[in-house]
Amino acid sequence: MNWRSTTTFLSKRIGILWLLLLLFSFNSIQAQNCTVNAGLDQQICENEILLLDGNDPLPRIGDPLWSQISGPAVIIDSPNTEDTTVSGYTGGNTYVFQYSAVCGDGIESSQTVTVTVEPITPAQAGMDLASCPDSSGSLIITGNTPLNPGETGSWQFASGNPAGVTINFPNSETTTIDLDPNSCGTTTLEWVITGPIFGVNQRCVSRDPIDITNYGGIEPVTAGPDQALSNCFTTTQSTSLSGSFGGCNLGGQVGTWSFVSGPATPSIGDVNSASTGISGLIEGTYTFRWTVNGPCASGSDEVQIVVPPATQDVTSVSGQSITVCDPNVSVVTLIGTQPEFTNEGVTWAQTGGSTVGIVITEPSNPTTQITGLSPAGGPYAFSYSLLNSATGCDSMGSFTINFAASANTISANGGNDIIGACLQQSFDVPVTTTGDGSPSYRILSGPSGATAGPFPTIWFGAGSTTTIVDLDVPGTYVIDFLNSNGGSLQTYCTDGSDTINIVTSGNVPGSNAGTGLNLACGTTSTTLSGNLIGDGFTSVWSQVSGPNAATIGSPYGQNTLVSGLIPGSYVFQYLVQGGPTCPDAVSDVTINVSSGTLTAAASGVDQSICYNSPAFLSGNAPGPGEFGTWAFVSGPDTITFSDVNDPNAVATGFTTQLATYQLSWTIDYINPGPSGCSSPSTATINVFTSDVPSPTIATASATNTCLPQGSFLVDLTGSVPSAGTGTWTVSPAAGVTFSPNVNDPLADATVPSDGVYTFTWTISDPSCGISFDSVDVAVSSTVSVDAGPDQLGLCANSVNMAATLSSGSTGTWSYISGPGGFSFSNINSPTSNVSFINPGTYVFEWLGEAGDCASDSDQVTIEIGIPPTTATVGADQQICNLNNVVLSGNAFDPNTEIGNWTILPGAPNSPTIADSTDPNLNVTALVSGIYTFRWTITPINNPLCPPTFADVTVEVWAPATSASTLVFCDTTNITLTGTEGSTGTWALTAGSTGAETITQTPANSYIASATIVPGNSYTFTYTTDAYTFTTGPGNCPGTSSTVDVDVDLQPSVLPVAGRDQEICIGDTTIATLAGTTDSGNS
Repeated sequence: MNWRSTTTFLSKRIGILWLLLLLFSFNSIQAQNCTVNAGLDQQICENEILLLDGNDPLPRIGDPLWSQISGPAVIIDSPNTEDTTVSGYTGGNTYVFQYSAVCGDGIESSQTVTVTVEPITPAQAGMDLASCPDSSGSLIITGNTPLNPGETGSWQFASGNPAGVTINFPNSETTTIDLDPNSCGTTTLEWVITGPIFGVNQRCVSRDPIDITNYGGIEPVTAGPDQALSNCFTTTQSTSLSGSFGGCNLGGQVGTWSFVSGPATPSIGDVNSASTGISGLIEGTYTFRWTVNGPCASGSDEVQIVVPPATQDVTSVSGQSITVCDPNVSVVTLIGTQPEFTNEGVTWAQTGGSTVGIVITEPSNPTTQITGLSPAGGPYAFSYSLLNSATGCDSMGSFTINFAASANTISANGGNDIIGACLQQSFDVPVTTTGDGSPSYRILSGPSGATAGPFPTIWFGAGSTTTIVDLDVPGTYVIDFLNSNGGSLQTYCTDGSDTINIVTSGNVPGSNAGTGLNLACGTTSTTLSGNLIGDGFTSVWSQVSGPNAATIGSPYGQNTLVSGLIPGSYVFQYLVQGGPTCPDAVSDVTINVSSGTLTAAASGVDQSICYNSPAFLSGNAPGPGEFGTWAFVSGPDTITFSDVNDPNAVATGFTTQLATYQLSWTIDYINPGPSGCSSPSTATINVFTSDVPSPTIATASATNTCLPQGSFLVDLTGSVPSAGTGTWTVSPAAGVTFSPNVNDPLADATVPSDGVYTFTWTISDPSCGISFDSVDVAVSSTVSVDAGPDQLGLCANSVNMAATLSSGSTGTWSYISGPGGFSFSNINSPTSNVSFINPGTYVFEWLGEAGDCASDSDQVTIEIGIPPTTATVGADQQICNLNNVVLSGNAFDPNTEIGNWTILPGAPNSPTIADSTDPNLNVTALVSGIYTFRWTITPINNPLCPPTFADVTVEVWAPATSASTLVFCDTTNITLTGTEGSTGTWALTAGSTGAETITQTPANSYIASATIVPGNSYTFTYTTDAYTFTTGPGNCPGTSSTVDVDVDLQPSVLPVAGRDQEICIGDTTIATLAGTTDSGNS
């Protein structure tokens, strides 16, 4: 007999099936207290190392064990270690290995990993080759033929090419090679066999080297042309010899220089090098012989070197480039190299730019002022020529004066960060500039292991399109751009700067969250263990489901402790990311938690019923992670249950009069742990039958349990009691009426609105107690739902859902895909708020149900980024008489963000920044002026959210500085330079003769031109102006710095070394030198 309505019975059957499936799936996880992770499946080449990489499964008993499950037999080199190599594998096969360990509770846990080995033909390049130079086609090398489908072969250089090898047919197994007669040495070639692409742009490659040795040598042998050297030297002269190539002493082929004749024995740099230097030459004619011997070339030749009488060395002069960014500057002092030898004179001459108004004040002095300069007349060029009037020896340098815009700017990619495509490693960055500076860039920081590193790099030149390469490790690269004026001296110039981030992405090899766990009963924490990830990749643990929100200790670690667990089943997700544009890899692990104490079973009070009546049972509810089971213990008849796991099951089969039946209600674990668990708890109930037969048993039904929307009349049918009274009740009861009354078995119920109503018909019999049955009626037989529009491109911590649900139905949200770490404020609300911990793309399903009558579902995609930490900085700073500042930015999470300092355009110089990612950065080498520093916090793997930034202004009035000592020879004009970017006054504070002048243009420029009198010593003092800060309160007093200037006179006496002397060693060993002296100079 059906004691419940058909609808109720089917739902109970479905519930039993679900519980059985649940028990089966959960118990498929072995009860153990350690997790095993065998790493990721691999696809390797036959000639690569096969490395098995397991975790350290703690707690464990003994060592872990690697074993082979399938594939041709191999040797596991260290089977009892976490990581081991494997030997004896071959290409074209797939191997499965098992990694197992006995956990601390004595239960074994294991996981398998599959390794696919791709074949590759081993390359064979043949024998080494040694030969004389040859281009006849007689030198042949041959590699082996690739054997596997899709393989190709080519000849390649392993490194340099000292032997001068030319490979004539590099893509052919057999090729001729040429050897250059001007080369000698050994070049290593490789025969390279390359396999077809597999996986993600992977190929197998085998290589075999072959050494090609070229003995070198050219015939005919020549020693080079004869030479006549310059007379511009004092004691000895030097030159270079250049003979025909004679080899490098390989295979007996070598050339040798020898001294044949001459007035003195010179020094030959390398006697076996065709091109070598010789020194120690004095006046006279020298003959050198170049002799070549060997199997490839032989012969000799001579060269003559004529050295004229010595005169005097000549001073080597240099030039300078000067950039002026102040259009008011009209005077610049040029400082040439001081002549070092007698009879040398200098001449300044203009060679470029407008000559209008230009005056070279001291054209024959090493130091001269150039007046009459203007931006319109530039750029200017001047030559500085040095000539020895006695010897005719000369030297020349070039000076340029460029007027440039005072402010340079630079913008890289419009100031926007760049997010590269998946696997993109090279980037073309558009760069725009203003001003007259030269743009450059450097990579300030980036992930470790990148080919472009180490970081920071040196500065590289930048163009309108700047290509940045070798960003081959996924991550964020911080790129600094600078637009700065060139030249060795810059006046009143400011640099332009910009900084962008380039984000790269790499393919994720995979994700392995390890084996599932049934924890020991009473345990509230455990360790999750994911696979190892490489440089640039990130991983994050999150919770997908569970009875509460567990605490993940180190969510961004490979291994992490999870705590705060309560009884129930948890699913944790291990997400591995390689950047925002390559697919993520994800895996889940299930952790089952059980209480150390089971809920004590309670079966309810004993019952007395009429025979053939059902018993309505009332067991207590099991706790989380537990289940209950009804069982027949004793009695004359076998008892059946409507649902053995339902605490309120209906028991039937009490057919014997005046009998006693015993039933049991047992509570046990769904997923028992390996230890610490309680024994199952059982309680019994006695059911006593009388000799009175069962009256009518309550049954409830409805003419139509699925009514259309808006149909509010329910036609009910209850069993007619043979004794006692029947009564209808309903849930929810508000607004429901019965006609003609609640005691009529055939009553009609009127409901107030759409919805699902449960009607219960209860028959009360004084002799046999009560029986009842229920029927569910849904008003809204057609369910229509809409999960709402997809919400894409969001940057937020939470979203509000915008689902709809037809009247009379109930809705439930469920998770379909995406990262973990989310929570619904109300899982049954169509407008529930959903909060997120991790960025990513989520799919949720909105399920609407009208009882068991109808259902509908729809899915919605949420694409969300998590806002980074809001950047904050300290207050603006005013720096008085210091050259450094300590900035103060807020902390950031290095697992999900990167912070860096940059300088905004308009800074007076480019100071020194040691580590731009340090929130408390000490910036040094500041000059006077106003800087704006920006602290930017950029999210990682989170492209939907823009960086946050905050700016701080630093106004600097640097202390007075100058050179300590300047020494000049017979000059009348000098340039004095004080603190860059400051204003102040230059003064002569010691050594005045009254003829000196100081000119500052403009009047308070830190650069001054001074006229002086040779033969005097001076002290000049630079005093910075007192300064009132413009960005904040306060004044800064001026400071002073001095420079000592010594100006020597030309010697008054020409240097004469005295007469030549000849002494006899037998008479004396002492020679007295008598050179002329100058009383005013040494």
